[in-house]
Amino acid sequence: MTQFSNRKISASCINLINKIVRELENQGKKIIKLSIGELDTLRPIEITEISKNEFDYSNRYSNIYGDSELRKLIANKIKLERNVSYDSEKEIIITNGARGGAFYVFNSILNEGDEVILPRGTWVTYFNLLQNFNCKAVVADTKKENNYKLTPEILEKCITSKTKAIVITNPGNPTGAIFSKDELSALLNVIKKHKEIFFIADEIYSEIKYISGQVCSLVQATNDEELRKRIVVFNGFSKCFAMAGDRIAYVLSHNRELVDKIFACQALVGANPSNIPQIIAKKIMKKDLTSYYDKLLTRLKKNRDYIYDFVNNNIEGLKAERPDGALYTMIDYSELKKKFNKNPIFENDVNLCKYFLDNGVAVTPGSAFAIDDSFRVSFACSLEDVKSGLDIIKKSLNSVK
Repeated sequence: MTQFSNRKISASCINLINKIVRELENQGKKIIKLSIGELDTLRPIEITEISKNEFDYSNRYSNIYGDSELRKLIANKIKLERNVSYDSEKEIIITNGARGGAFYVFNSILNEGDEVILPRGTWVTYFNLLQNFNCKAVVADTKKENNYKLTPEILEKCITSKTKAIVITNPGNPTGAIFSKDELSALLNVIKKHKEIFFIADEIYSEIKYISGQVCSLVQATNDEELRKRIVVFNGFSKCFAMAGDRIAYVLSHNRELVDKIFACQALVGANPSNIPQIIAKKIMKKDLTSYYDKLLTRLKKNRDYIYDFVNNNIEGLKAERPDGALYTMIDYSELKKKFNKNPIFENDVNLCKYFLDNGVAVTPGSAFAIDDSFRVSFACSLEDVKSGLDIIKKSLNSVK
């Protein structure tokens, strides 16, 4: 008999990197953090907008499904912007962060030995979650030339009798790739034939995009009511409203049995979503955010474009992509790996990222997202930090012999 559980519980690569960064900072070392998708801006709300009465009564247990008014605001926003109706009381549940929502959904649908299809270029934490449930991550071999977007042909090859779910991120983390409505519809046509499979879309970055028009939600890509019951959408406030530390998100599903199961998980683990962040989210959703988004996206686009131009024009051997959404740029170093094939720094992306960290800049290995010979750079920070971090990367690579 062992002292601990035999479940493979582990923090994600990003969490571990940030843990190391904090330790180095506590030792007095300066680290430029290009490893985490955390906006360095303030929330679009002032503390004075929260009344004393709201603050005083926020210490009570509240609705496990989440604040009713907040769920109505979410339902109204989706109806107005996407022409999709959700019952705010039975088909929306507020969770303690998107991670919490993902954990509750997986806990509700997965049994040991089930398979979940994760395309290359999927958020790293989904791989860790599947380990915890003793389930298999089936990595769909998506292609770089298609921004690692899942296609019907690749999806069909991955489906087996054990497949329980597919997960996509849209816009992509780490790629920033955005699916069109036609691309999503084509994927749903595959899923329609497999009646037991859930299709999960992580749309936490849906407001962070650098192309015209909306990011199409997965649920918009079909009018089939039965198929919609197998669609699950994650979204929240951490990325678009600079509320990463507030841990407030939501799950959308027309499958009311699934929502009830999520309710039971949240009741067991968290009792209710945190109250103050829900109050903040409600007040933000009632605002006209046009100016806020204009400033935010203009700043982020400037950071994105600087990375693309600087890396591709000033750092020999690296190639940066220009993402359509989210907060990250993927950078390929395969040319350097060929050039310095006997240097252990380039043996794998973990070694390379450790080398960068030793020189004062934190980035994330691409292998954490099942992408080889690459690393992810976050541009959620200031342009000054972007410039400083890339300068360090350039200098550290120039010193390699």
